[in-house]
Parts: sequence; structure tokens; C-alpha cells
Amino acid sequence: MTSPPGAAGTAVVVGGGVAGVAAAVALADAGVRVTLLEQRGRLGGRATSVDDAKAGGALDNGQHVVMRSCTQLLALYRRLGTAGELRWAETLHFADPDDPSTLHPLKGDDLPAPLHLVRPLLGFGLLTLGERLSVARASLAALQTGRSSWAARGEESFADWLAEHKQGEAEIQKFWRPMIVSACNEEPAGVAAGVGLQVLCEGVMSRDDGLELGVAAVPLADLLAPAIPIIEAAGGEVRTGTTATGFDLESGRVAGVTLNSGESLAADHVVAAVPADRLAALLPGGLAGDDRLTGLDALGYSPIVSVHLLLHAFDGGVVLPAERVALPGRPIHWMFETAAPEGAEDAQNLRHVRCVVSAARNLVDLPAGEITEIAMREVRRLVPGKRVEARHSRVIKERHATFSVAPGSDAHRPAAAGPSGLLLAGDWTATGWPATMEGAARSGAAAAAAALGEDHRPAAPEASLLYRVIAG
Repeated sequence: MTSPPGAAGTAVVVGGGVAGVAAAVALADAGVRVTLLEQRGRLGGRATSVDDAKAGGALDNGQHVVMRSCTQLLALYRRLGTAGELRWAETLHFADPDDPSTLHPLKGDDLPAPLHLVRPLLGFGLLTLGERLSVARASLAALQTGRSSWAARGEESFADWLAEHKQGEAEIQKFWRPMIVSACNEEPAGVAAGVGLQVLCEGVMSRDDGLELGVAAVPLADLLAPAIPIIEAAGGEVRTGTTATGFDLESGRVAGVTLNSGESLAADHVVAAVPADRLAALLPGGLAGDDRLTGLDALGYSPIVSVHLLLHAFDGGVVLPAERVALPGRPIHWMFETAAPEGAEDAQNLRHVRCVVSAARNLVDLPAGEITEIAMREVRRLVPGKRVEARHSRVIKERHATFSVAPGSDAHRPAAAGPSGLLLAGDWTATGWPATMEGAARSGAAAAAAALGEDHRPAAPEASLLYRVIAG
């Protein structure tokens, strides 16, 4: 592959998930001719969609949500013109474990962060008054730790931190666990304390809209699809259904990619935007001098299980008491409801309920039918007075949905650039973020900046002045 006159070079990006798309678009915007490779049939990687004829359309492989603090991801969606496809909710609804038909809303008020959480937390009916005060004390302590101290807590777990701040089992199960498991796809004992503190402080407490959650109103793959014309307009191409089998070396540096067809693609820059376990299989010999590439097997992984239900409610109405419901202490963690895909048979009389389980080690090995039964049992428990029937169901398991942000994991998260010339991207790299789409977007931007010789230092999410004063 050679660069056309006046071009800023060529690049091959392996992996068409959020990280790969972020890198490819940034490079294309800089005039680089990019070839983006994705082994699945559409872009998205582990945040994508699968076709389901009985469902009448594409179903997402997980109900990924976006927080307002996900600034790099939202910037990518704005560049792609798809930010408007996110639907934001200001209120989180928690089902009472003892009385699931009762919902407890949590919504930030109009005071500047972090004061926007004081009145909502003190009035949060899921917790007793004593539990609310306990959570408030721990939250204040988290604010006072300061961002610079988070890395120093990399060897202890967030569960250790909660114990240190005298959080009881009730507070953990009803408040802390739902937040941490949803954000990090890992149990509090499996999350580094610094990561948990970052989620709490930068994700929730730093901004007035920290509790708002955005959900795509279109299939996840559609959010990234506009990257294709952007890359093509810069002279590049996107190849889906294409598998890379290895990286090519020239004078000890990565200089291209070999495909399963036998074709070799040479490039000025090569970006590996694939999970760590996939990367290990692509590496050639001769890269021993790049310490970033050692210990790739030290990172663990955590699964996500999603259940798509097309439900008929015999009263003709919606199924759930709210569009988005958290279920603390239950085998299903979240439920989301929308209209059924238009292509589904009898779509006008069906509702689409997505059930999500993060850190789903206790479910991922069960048969799909058994998982569906669990999901239906939880739906009926949530709406005991409503008669509902499943017309179609689909279970999607992502066994390696994210890497595990375990204590000590930061030591194994590599930088974007290194002596081998291979640029790395992915939520598992040294982004300073947990295993999220925001981390993936940041890693792609960092890899592109390294290719362009730029210093990439993404700012922390926007925070209120009061938060900055309190947190230091």
C-alpha cells in the first residue's frame, strides 16, 4: 500500500468496534487513508447488533448505556451525526426487592454538583434513613479522596473501600452494587478501588446531570455505521466480514497485516483495536522488545447476558411500570422497554423488553431456555397484576464482554504507542477508565494521536466549579 500524493499516509485498523472506529475516523479526518477491518458482518465489535428474522429486525448484543460523563464517546457520536439517536432519562427507577411492584425514583435536582444528589439521596425510599446517611457519609469521603490518590488504591478492591467506610450489606446490595456492577461489569470485590471511586466521583457526582442515562433508539451498529462514508471520503475503505490473521514485520517493526485470504496490507500505521486475548493470537515472533505486549494473558474477563423478549400484554398497554427499571438483589439487573421492531409479526401489539445481567458468571453457562424462564419470572414478579406472554425470545451471551478491572489490573494495561510500532486501542488499554465504551473511544483517539505524532491527553469529564473546589 502506498500513499497518494499529498496524503498524510496510510493506516490499517484491525477491529471495527468503538475503539477501532474512533481511531479510524480521527485518522481519516487528518487525511490518512485508512483500511478498517472487522471480522463481523457490521461495525460495533462487542457493542453491535445481530439480525433476528423473528424479531423483525436487529437486536443489540447488550443494552449498553451512556452517561453524560462519557465525553469522548459523545464527541464521536456527534462527529458521526448519531448523537441525536440517544434517548436520555433523568430519573432512575429502582424496584423494591421486597415489594417489586413499588418503584423508588432517583433523580438529581437543580443544585450544582455534587449538591444535586443530597436531597434525592436523603429521600431515596429504597434505603432506610440510617442507610441513606451511611451512603451519604461514604460519598462525602469519596469526594475528599482526591483524584490523585485513586491510582494509589489500585491494589485494593472497591469492596475493601466500602468496608473501610462501614457500608453495611443493605447499602451495598441496594445502592453500591447496582451502580458498580452496571458501570464496571464486575462485582465490587473484583473492581479496583480507584476505578470504583472514579465511577462514583467523575461519573455521578461531578456534574449536575450525572444520574442521566442515554440509550440508543436505533440498533447499536447503526450508531457507528456513518463512519464508513467518512473513511471512504478520505480515500480509505471499510471491510466487514474480514479476519486478520497476523501482523507483518519489517526490520523488527509492525508494517502491515495479513488477512485470512492470504492478502497482505502494508501501511504506515497499524492499529490493533481488538481485545487482549485476540491480540495475543495475532502477534508474530520478534516483538520481544515491546514490553507492552507481555502479560496480555494477565487480564481477566467478565460476561454479559442479554435476553430480548417480545411480549404481548393482554391489556394492550405497556408492560413495565417504567421504561428503565433497576432490580437490586435480583437475577436480572436491569429491564428496558420499547416498542417492538416494526418488522415483527403483529408488532403493534407487542412490546420489546430487554433484560440485562452484568458480571453474569452465574448465568452464562445455563441453557438459553432456562435463562429465558428466569427473565420471564422476573417480568411477572415486577408486574404481578398484568398478564403477559412471550411471543419470541432471544438470549445473547458475550462471555468476554469486557476485561475485568480487578485490583492490580492497571499494571497490565498498555499504552497506545511502543517500540514495535504497533498502536494499541481498546477499553482494556491504559485509558484511565473502566471497561466502557467511553474508555474504548478514548483509546481510539489516543492511538490516532500517536500515529499523527500528537500529544493526546483527554481531559477529565466536565465538572461543576463546586465539585472541583470540594474534590480538589
